[in-house]
Amino acid sequence: MMHDTTSWEALIEYDETGEVLWCGGPPEPVASWQIDGAFCAWREAQARAQLAYERWRRESGADAYAVYRAAQDQADSAQRLLELSSALGIS
Repeated sequence: MMHDTTSWEALIEYDETGEVLWCGGPPEPVASWQIDGAFCAWREAQARAQLAYERWRRESGADAYAVYRAAQDQADSAQRLLELSSALGIS
């Protein structure tokens, strides 16, 4: 998933530890496919995983890698939920 770095980073809020709190909502106008809860959950989780990956690549180390892997595992789970909800016709 590619994002314009400048515009995407402008939507990110961090807490005092540097963890992502919020990555913004979908752009206006909102298409019907963007309202789907499973899609939004996957998109949010994948964005967190990408940020964690970039942080790990900058900082290295076991802790940064563990944060990245946890975030990627969450994104993978969200993707499976998205696939399942799509197959079952659940929003």
